[in-house]
Order: sequence, then C-alpha cells, then structure tokens
Amino acid sequence: MFDFLFKRTSKNTATKLNPSRGTQQTAQPQQSIVPAVADSAKQAALAQAQHFENDEAAAVAFIQQNEFADARLKAAQYVHSEPMLEQLYQAMRNADRRVAKLMQTRLDAIRHQSAVASKAQTCIARAQALIQLPSLMPNQVAQLDRDWQSAGAATPVLQESYQAVRTQLAQRLAAQAGLQRAVIDARVRLQRLIENIEGIDTLAPDELARQSAQIEAELAQHRASPEAPSLPQPLLTELTNQQQRLAGLQLAHEQRFAARMARQQALTDWEAADDQLDVDSLHRNWRALPAPDDAVLQARFDTLIARVGRSSGLSANASPVLPALRPQASADQQRQFSSALDAMEQALQDGLLHAAADQDKLLRSNDLKALRPAPAQATRLGVARAELSRLQDWAKWGGNVSREELIKAVEDLAGQNLPVTELAKKVGSSRERWRALDTASGAAPKNLWERFDSVCTTAYAPAAAHFKQLAEQRQENAGKARMLIAELVKYADDHKLSATVDADPDPDSSSFDWKGIAAYCQQYSQAWHQVGPLDRKEKRTLQAEFDCALRRLMGPLTQQRQHESAQREKLIAEVTRLDPDQRSSVDQLRALQERWQQHARSLPLDRHEEQALWQRFRSACDAVFAKRKASSDAADAERRQNLQAKEALCGTLEATGQGGPDTDAGSLAAALHDATAAWNRIGPVPRTAERQIEQRHQVAVAALQAKIDAVKRAAAQAQANVLRDKIMLCQQLEAALQQPVERNWADSWQALPAMRSPWEAAMRNRFDAALRALQAGDADYVRTLQDNQTPLAQQLLRLEIVCGLASPAALSGERLKMQVEVLQSSLKSGQREMSREQLLQDLFSLPAQADAQTTSRMTAVMNTVNGSEPGN
Repeated sequence: MFDFLFKRTSKNTATKLNPSRGTQQTAQPQQSIVPAVADSAKQAALAQAQHFENDEAAAVAFIQQNEFADARLKAAQYVHSEPMLEQLYQAMRNADRRVAKLMQTRLDAIRHQSAVASKAQTCIARAQALIQLPSLMPNQVAQLDRDWQSAGAATPVLQESYQAVRTQLAQRLAAQAGLQRAVIDARVRLQRLIENIEGIDTLAPDELARQSAQIEAELAQHRASPEAPSLPQPLLTELTNQQQRLAGLQLAHEQRFAARMARQQALTDWEAADDQLDVDSLHRNWRALPAPDDAVLQARFDTLIARVGRSSGLSANASPVLPALRPQASADQQRQFSSALDAMEQALQDGLLHAAADQDKLLRSNDLKALRPAPAQATRLGVARAELSRLQDWAKWGGNVSREELIKAVEDLAGQNLPVTELAKKVGSSRERWRALDTASGAAPKNLWERFDSVCTTAYAPAAAHFKQLAEQRQENAGKARMLIAELVKYADDHKLSATVDADPDPDSSSFDWKGIAAYCQQYSQAWHQVGPLDRKEKRTLQAEFDCALRRLMGPLTQQRQHESAQREKLIAEVTRLDPDQRSSVDQLRALQERWQQHARSLPLDRHEEQALWQRFRSACDAVFAKRKASSDAADAERRQNLQAKEALCGTLEATGQGGPDTDAGSLAAALHDATAAWNRIGPVPRTAERQIEQRHQVAVAALQAKIDAVKRAAAQAQANVLRDKIMLCQQLEAALQQPVERNWADSWQALPAMRSPWEAAMRNRFDAALRALQAGDADYVRTLQDNQTPLAQQLLRLEIVCGLASPAALSGERLKMQVEVLQSSLKSGQREMSREQLLQDLFSLPAQADAQTTSRMTAVMNTVNGSEPGN
C-alpha cells in the first residue's frame, strides 16, 4: 500500500526490492523488439516466395515449412501440376484454408478438363465407329452431336479431330439421302411404266425394253453403291416386286402388241380386198387371230363386216348357217358364263395359267347346250381353250426344264459348304418351288420326282445330322433343367423358407443368410438362362416348374428386401433430421453411413432400387455436409472479423501504451480495463492467427501495464518527496521552539505541494500546533514534545514488530512484551494491514523530539512499509 513513501532509491534498488516488477521492466524492451523481428522475417519470406516460378517442388517444400500465410499464398501461385497440387492440398487442408482452397480450385479445373477430354475422346471414337457402319442413321449422328455438346469445351485439337470425323459423317448422310431420293425416283418411273402398260398399252415393245433396261441399270448401279445397305428394306422389297411384275407384264405386252399388229395387218389387207371376201370367212379368220381387247380394231372389223354384208345382201350379224333351236338358259347362267369367259381371257392375257385353268373348269361345269352361247362367245371360248392348251403345253415343258434346273441347283448345294441353317432353308425352299411347279405346270414324272427327292435327301443330310444333334442336346438340356429345379426345391426345403413366409411375413434378417440366398437365386437364374434350347413341348412345363421353385426362394427374399428397403428409408429420414449445426452431427452421419454399409452387405437390393435409394441417401448426406460447410464458412468469416477486431484492439492498446509521460494512471488503467473487457467479448479467431494475435495482445497489455506502473511510481515518488519535506519542515519548526530561527514558516509550508487526505490533515495539524506554540512561546508544548518521546518510542517499537524489523538490543525486553500485545491485538481485530497504516500515520503525526537513532529507525520503518498511496 505504501510503496510511494520515501523511495528515492534508484531503478536498480527498486528492481532489487521487487524482483518480479523489475523483470517486467527489463523484459519490456525485449518484447518491443518482437514485432520488428517478425515483420522483417515476414518480408524476407515474401521476397523468397517470388522465386519459385520454375521449381514446383521447392515451392511446395517452402509452403509446408513457412509460418507466414501471405508468403505461403504467394508461393502457391507457382504450383500447377496435379501431383504437386494434390500433395499440397493434403498438407494444407487443415493448416491454411486459402492455400487449400486455391489447390482445390486448380485440381477441380484439371479434373474437369480431363473429364471433358475423356468425353470428347469417347465421342470421337464413337464417330469413327459410326463411319465404319454399313448403314448410318441420322438419329445416331444427332445423339452424337448432343453428347459432344454436353461434354463441354474441348481443346482445339480435339475439336478439330471431331469436326473432321463429323464432316465425313455429314457426307455419308448426304450420300445416303441422295441415294434414297434416286431410288425413290426410279421406283416412281417404274410405277409409271407399269401403269402405262396396264392402261393405254400403246408403248412399243422396243421402247418398253429400252426404258425397262434403263431403269434396271440405274437400280443395279444404286444397289452396287457403298451406301446401299442404308436403303430401307421395304423400299427394296417393293422395287423387287415391281421389277418382277414389269417382267411379267412385258411378256404379255409383247404378245398383245403382236396380236394387235396381226389383226391390224389383217384388217388392212381385208379392207383393201373387201370385194373378194365373204362374211363367214371373215369371221373364221378373225376368230383365228389372237384376240386382244382393242375396241378400235373391233370397230374396224364390225365396219368391214357390215360393208361386206351389204355387198353380198346379208346383215352384219347374219350367219350363213343358223344353229338349231336350243332351250334357253336363265339370265343368271348367261351372266355367269360371260363373266367366267371374260375372266379366263383376262387370265390368259395376264399370263395367269392357273387362274385360266380354274375358269375353264368352271366353264366346263356348265351345260353349253342349255346355255346356247352366241357364235362369237363360242368362238371366243374355243380360242381361249386352244390358247390354254398351248400355254399348258408350254408350261409343262417349262416346268420340266425348271425342275431340271432345280435338281441341278440342289445337287450344287453339297459343294458350297453352307451353314446348316442356310442349307436347310435352301432345301426347304427348293421343295416349296417343286410344289409350286406342280401346281402351275402339272405333276412331274415319277422318275424326275425320285431324282429330286434323292438329291434333296443327300443335300439335307448334314442339316439332318445337325438337327438330330440339336434334338439330343435339347434332351440333355432338359435333364440339366430338371436337375436345377430339383436343387432349387431341395434348397428351399432345407431352409424352410416357405414355412417361414407363412409364419412370419417379415422374418428377422439375422435368421437367414439373405445375401447368400440372393446370390443363390441369381446364380441359378443365370444357370437357367445358360441351360440352352429346349424342346417346345417341354419348355413351357419346365419353365413353369422352375418359376414355381424359384418363387419359394424369391417370395421371402422379396419380403426381406422390402423390409431392407424400409430400413434404408428410415436411414434416409434420420439423415434428413440431423442438425448440421451440432458438433456431433458428423459422428452421427458416419454412424448412419456405417449402418447403411452393413445393410448393403447383409442383403443387396435390386440394382435399380439400390441405386435410387443410394442416390437419395448420398444426396441427404451431401446436404448435411453442404450446410455444415456453409456454417463453417460463416464461422470462418466471423473469425476473420474477430481477428480484425482484435488487431484493431491491439493497435489501440499499443497506441495507448506509447503515450506521453504526463498521462494519468487512472485513465490508463480504465483504458486497460475497457480493452480487457472488449477482448473477452470478442469471439475466437482463425487458428492459424490465434497464437500470433495472442502474443501481440500480451505484449501490448504488458507494455500498457508497465506504463501504468511507471506512472504510479512517479506519482508515488512525488507524494513521498512532499511528505518527507513536510516531515522535515515540522521537525525543524519543533526544533526552533528551543533554538529560535528567523524564518517564514507559513510560506515554507505553502511552498510545498499538498498531499492527499488524511495525510495532509495529519501533517497540517502537527505543523499548525508547532507554529502556534512558536508564536506564543508556549513552554508547555516544548514539554509535550519531550513527553511524547516515550509514546513515539512505543509506537516505533510496535511498527518494527509489525514490519518484522530488528530493534536495538537495549529494547529487547520491551520488544518481547510489546510482541505479546501486538499478537493479542492482531488476534482480536484480524486486520493487520489497517493496523500498520494507522500506526504509521500516528507515528508521523505525533509531535515529539527524536534523536539520530530514532530518526534512523523511523527511516527504516518507512523504507520497509511498501503499499499503495497514502489514504488509498
């Protein structure tokens, strides 16, 4: 409390008396050097961080060893390769957020570019594969373009490669489109040619052959095109049918054209010599000619008959010999006869021999006597039957020729080494053609049929052996299938799964090895698909038995999977309910992920369901991490703000500690108290800067506290000097009572500064009492000074005991007695410090004469008692 009293000692003495404070004073200059040294080291590190442009390894080593964040960030600008980025990211992830974020950004950019390049390479490879396809579809190219757009911004080299391949694809698409348009145009012209033949029928055979050959050449060229596989199959089928139809129509057209020319030539000759002809000969000759359906020629013939009849005196429709009267048929029979005759003639014109034969059978079923056909109809019927007979002869001859060719073709099959399936198809199609020839050309001779059947049997022998082998294999596969079914049934019986389903629709997952059951079902399902082909009669039965046996396993497995799916849903719901702001949320999330993995290992679900649930679970986990990251970012921003606030507070403390010597200690203490309260209110700062800012704060607080102590010591020293001067003045005034001295005592007192109460009042009372006694010449006051020597000695002895100072040896007895009193007084009051203060005040305010020894003892007491200022 009284460290201000009489302390005119040097700083070294103060340091000896109070070693702890001396340590602070001597440490203060050293602490003031720390910021300067740190700033110099930081500048050196920043300068060194600028020299790693071509040495990433040195930059990474520097960043990992340096303690200055700005220097680390500057050196990190020179790290670009992926291995170094990954190494530095792992090292700085929990040490320097700015460097780690920079590394993560560059790693993400590299990985993104790598992913873009991979997708681009995949698109280029697909484009090159599309070029090699025999048929290119526009939707394939469109999907390729969409995938290329979704891949992102590729490098110029990849873009150039893709554009080159894409140009080839565009050229192929254009070529395919052009080929299809050309084929469609040829089909349209072919259709028009067919319609011209079937309609007007005035085209000359030579012109027809020329146009047909031209179209055939174009179609052959189109079929030989490299892009021919891209042509639609229905279009090619239609073209083939139209070509075959044109070939048939072309032959019929040549026959009709020849018949028309023959009739036209006959009419021309008859019209030139009509006076030498008669009606009967004209009718006979006209019926003998081929009969095309030409109204113009028939009109010319009718006109000729009319002219010849008028010249001979007969009507145009008259006949030289009238048939006998026959019974008339009904009108319906006449119409049926006419219709059948017209159909027969039309079939003969179209080259449909089978249809013409059918119509001939229908006509032969009618009674011609009852029908009594007109002579023209009878003539037409005879001509038609003659033509049918002629064509049948030709068909029979042509059929035998075709059969010989067919036998030759079947014989050639043995040396072609065809696959058995194709061989069977060819032999089967050959037999179908033989039967078609029997229908169109009549039955074949027996010997020819036996030859054909023999060569077909010989050619079909490899296929028959192959199909026999397949049949045996089917029987073997059926045995394998039955074994699989039996094993499934036995497995289900051993595990009693069906009974479990009946008793407990949701069995405990620990009761069965559900993962093993699922793997067993999948294994046997795959084995069933690998059994191979089965006989059609047995396949349906075996499939039903296998499905029934598999359901015994899949039933409980499906229920358990539903239970597992519900458990996964609960895990997703638990993740959704997690509070990201809680510190335990990460541990809880990891526990939920472990539980998910345990469920996934115990029983995998269906792949699509498993993937969907996993995507939802992962999305929920990502959402929790995202919220935590957002909270962490907010906390980081708050820590940075707190760091700025603490840096500002440290700056304020440093500025306050560097104030002038006239600063008041109270204001400095108040500033330190406010700064301490503000510091405690500020939240945490980033970990990387926490130690540095704490050191700076401690240095600033120590400097300000040292400033406060220095101000207090200076103020206490000044007060002590004033007190010493006033005590000396009082002693001099009291000495003047016995030896008067000429002096203005009041002015001397006024010249001294005032002290704080109660010291000022106590010393003023002592001074005023001595001054009044001096002015009044009071001898009693002199005696009082002498009488007070004993109380002064007693009070001084008490203070020596209280302060623990040694007393003169002559006073040992009195000291022992006084010690007992002091101890008793201390035990009663319990306020030792207040007793020392009161004793000290009483000692200084007691007017008494003191010798040199007493003055020395009082000085020792004053030097020993150290505390706060007087009166505080």
